Amino acid sequence: YEVSAGQATDTVLKIPAVYHGRDVSAVATAGFRMYECTEVILPDSITTIGTNAFEYCSLSKITLSNNLTEMGQTAFADCENLVSVDIPASLKEIPFYAFCDCSALSNVTLHEGLEVIGANAFWVCRSLSSVSIPTTVTEIGGSAFASSGLTSAVIPGNVVTLGASAFAFCENLTYVKIAPGLKYLGGGAFYGCKLLTEMQQIELPDGILEIGGNPLAETPVYTNAADDAAKNKTFFT
Repeated sequence: YEVSAGQATDTVLKIPAVYHGRDVSAVATAGFRMYECTEVILPDSITTIGTNAFEYCSLSKITLSNNLTEMGQTAFADCENLVSVDIPASLKEIPFYAFCDCSALSNVTLHEGLEVIGANAFWVCRSLSSVSIPTTVTEIGGSAFASSGLTSAVIPGNVVTLGASAFAFCENLTYVKIAPGLKYLGGGAFYGCKLLTEMQQIELPDGILEIGGNPLAETPVYTNAADDAAKNKTFFT
C-alpha cells in the first residue's frame, strides 16, 4: 500500500508498517501536502516518498524510514516548522527542491552512501548554519545551498560537479575548502557571499577542468582583486 492523509486528523502521525496484511511501502504523491501536524513517524517498510508528499506541511519533526530509497521532488518543501532531519544512508539522492524554504531547519544529518544533493535541495534554509557533506557525494546541484545560513563549505574529494550558484547568497559564509577531485565548478557558485573578503578564506584545488561564469562574482574578494588590478594596471580575469 501507499499512504495518504485521507480523513486523518491526528497531529502526531505514526504510519503503520502493515495494513490489512500488506506492507505500507510508499507515501503517496501529495499524500500529506498542507496537512496540519507536529510530527510524522515513518516505519522502515517505507521505501518511497512521493513528489510533494509533505509540501507545506506544518510538521516540526520527521522520522524517516531506514530503508528509504526514493524521495520525490519538493517532498518537504516549505515545511516552515521543520527543525531537524536525518537522511538515512539508504537514500542515494536528495532531489530537486526537497527541503527548500524550510526556514527553521537547523540540523541536517547526511550519511555515507549519499551520492547526489540535487538542485535547490536546501535553498533558502536560512537557519542551516552547518552541514557535513559525506565523502560519497559526487555531485552538488545548482543552488543546492543557495541563500542558506551556512558559515562554511567543505567539499570532499569525490565531488566532481559543483553546480551553478550552489552556495550563492550565503551571506554568513566565511570559509570554503574544496578537496582535489572537483572537475566542474559552476558559474556563480559563491555569488554574493559578502563575507568572503580574502583569498585565504577560499581553498580551491588544482585539476578543475571547467569553470562556469565567475564563481566569485559579487564577493568582496573578487571586487577587491579587480580594484587592485585596475589601480596597478595589470591584467585581471
